[in-house]
Amino acid sequence: MTTKSSLTIPTAQLSCEQCQQRKTKCSKTVPCAACVKAGISCTAVQRHRLPRGRSRAQRRGTSTVHALTDRIARLEAVVAQYQQNGSSDHDASNQPQSHPERQVGSAIKPIESFIASDFWVELSDAVAGLRHVLEDDVDGELGGEGDSTPASATISPDASSLLLGTGPHIARLNEGPGPETRDWLMAVYKERVDVIFKPLHWPTVLLQILSVKGQRSLEIEALESAILFTAACSLFKHELRGTDVSVEYLLQRVEAALVEVGLLTTTSILVLQAFVIYLAGLRVIRAKAQQWTLTAVAIRLANAQGIPHRLKPAFDGEIQRRLWFCIGVLDLQCSFDRGSQPLLRSDDFPSWPLNINDHELSPEHAPSPSRPLDAQYTEMSLSSIIYRAGICQRRLTEIGLSAASSNVTVDPIIVHRQQHSVLSEFEHSVLQLSSLLDHSGSSIQKFTLAVANESLVAMRLLIRRPLYRSGNGSNPHGANVDGDFDLLSTATSVLESSQMKRTQIEFAPWAWFSWVKWYALAIVLAELCTARGPEADRAWEVAQKSFDDYAEAAAMETNRKVNAQGENHTREAWSNGI
Repeated sequence: MTTKSSLTIPTAQLSCEQCQQRKTKCSKTVPCAACVKAGISCTAVQRHRLPRGRSRAQRRGTSTVHALTDRIARLEAVVAQYQQNGSSDHDASNQPQSHPERQVGSAIKPIESFIASDFWVELSDAVAGLRHVLEDDVDGELGGEGDSTPASATISPDASSLLLGTGPHIARLNEGPGPETRDWLMAVYKERVDVIFKPLHWPTVLLQILSVKGQRSLEIEALESAILFTAACSLFKHELRGTDVSVEYLLQRVEAALVEVGLLTTTSILVLQAFVIYLAGLRVIRAKAQQWTLTAVAIRLANAQGIPHRLKPAFDGEIQRRLWFCIGVLDLQCSFDRGSQPLLRSDDFPSWPLNINDHELSPEHAPSPSRPLDAQYTEMSLSSIIYRAGICQRRLTEIGLSAASSNVTVDPIIVHRQQHSVLSEFEHSVLQLSSLLDHSGSSIQKFTLAVANESLVAMRLLIRRPLYRSGNGSNPHGANVDGDFDLLSTATSVLESSQMKRTQIEFAPWAWFSWVKWYALAIVLAELCTARGPEADRAWEVAQKSFDDYAEAAAMETNRKVNAQGENHTREAWSNGI
């Protein structure tokens, strides 16, 4: 039989398939350093080097034909050699056996009559090389001289890893917290997260999560991981002492689950819910820049599922609506944190989620009618007032921005009246809620009332001092449109309300949802540069305490600019005698 060296054409060790797909540098070892670092399998590639450079396009046709001809000839030679050996063995076996003692030996065929292992090696190399040549030829026809995109429509897990920041050592889904810790975190989520941030219908999700482990889908596994992670983020450090809960581990676990379930190409509402819940927890423990970027991904994924303009009917449509408004809250929060404009406009929210309790919503029945805010306190009341505050802020901002972008000078009185009309609608909602609640209710009802009142004061401040530039005369700073509006007192009230929520023990379970009131603090510090008297002294004390409280958050990378501006205002106010 022909020796192996006569059949083997020298091959080169090339970049592995994973590095080619990820477009990363490959060390060309087995396994390569890049795959080891990423924690993924490495598929080595050994074949002839293909023509590269300027001559590639000219030589492609000739080199491809030659390569195909060469490999086909090799295959034919291997098959011919095998047939020749097989026929000679067959002829030898047909010869008469004259000696009986040789008949025993004839039962054992010579080793050459079997297919040697080298045959399979040679055949595999030839076929593998042929496949690479064919694939390269097809890629060249589709993509020209440049690098081609893989034909597979599935997203590489490494793209999701890059997006989410998952490290090389990914936590496995079957290594979650123990049963007791899991049940505790589920209860924490219901008490601290679900009452204020509701992308879910909790009874339905709880039933799916509590199903038998082996019968659950990857989507449910990802959703449970996100719930446990965000529940842990809502806890204080002293509450985590003495437990086996690691927020960092739960973070890796949920990111691994989102990667495994195919986040970037998903059409599953469960995966999108898991991602949104993950973003809510991520905002608590990470710099705001990451959440600001990933929120845009959530918006795209929701749009791909027909949200918000092609909602499904009944129960499914209501869940989509809840989820969309939660994405809107994240969009507004992260844009406020970074001083940028939100991605979503007020007209991107065509209808409100129903103000009803979870037990009134079921996949088997039509939803109950939505209740007015002053009819009954429901599990959606707090979320409803937060949604209305968000839409009010968007509309107030859009009026100012539309006036700024207009080529015609706009009367500031007209702009102010339009904004006041929007504010009146939100004020009516707050009054409805206030007529239903008082300070003798439950902790969550008191917290709802505090959030509503603080939001109303903040909206009044927003009219007088817009977040964004409002040109062409639309800014009513110089016009006496507010009468005796006290800017310093209003901004101070926003800071005092925020401090009150942070210091009251009964509001502690929902402290994770708060954010830095840098906007009101900047206004107070700016006004203190010229203000004098007892009111200025009170405002200075409040501003000083707020600045100290916000110092750690404002020192983060995403808020360095805000922190520097705040320090400049503080020094200027101090130099003016405050």
